[in-house]
Amino acid sequence: MGQVTNIGTVEHNVTFLHSRGTTDTEIVYEFFIPPNDTLNLLTGKLVLETGDSIKIVGSSSTDLKFLASILETSA
Repeated sequence: MGQVTNIGTVEHNVTFLHSRGTTDTEIVYEFFIPPNDTLNLLTGKLVLETGDSIKIVGSSSTDLKFLASILETSA
């Protein structure tokens, strides 16, 4: 699960990426979130392998709040 909430009074945009090695893949690209609204970044699971990462970039560093639910397993 991954969500971004805009707690501000103006519209902001957000980009959400999966990164593997030198390749970044946009999952959500410059999506605008209205004031006092929430965007669900993932509709299903995102499986990360060792060394993968996720990145989130927004047009505000104070009005956008990111929340993620992560399950880590070991083999």
